[in-house]
Amino acid sequence: MIKAGVDFHSVYDWAWSGRDFSLGGGWCINEEWMDVPYRSSTISEQQYRTSPVLFITGDDDRNKMFGQSIDLKNKLNKLGVHNEVLVFPDEVHRYLSYDSWLRAYESTVDFFERFLKEE
Repeated sequence: MIKAGVDFHSVYDWAWSGRDFSLGGGWCINEEWMDVPYRSSTISEQQYRTSPVLFITGDDDRNKMFGQSIDLKNKLNKLGVHNEVLVFPDEVHRYLSYDSWLRAYESTVDFFERFLKEE
């Protein structure tokens, strides 16, 4: 069981990526096959998540659509799963600035200190 997690700019729904970048996202996947990438995605099993999670992402990520982070956050909110989002304005997938990386790692330490402390 995972007690807490921190996620750096992950793809949560491969089917959404396929539909939004172009049909199949250039992967030659048609609508009939979209169930396969969906079932291979984090989003397909979000109902099993119970541990707190921190999402860290840039809002100009061109490898993973920013909306996926917000979509998963909203779904976890409905399930009552504690989650936090740290967004870096104008940052891309692999953050470009030193300050973004530093803040991401400092936020990770803070999150784990809050949720992994021994009772």
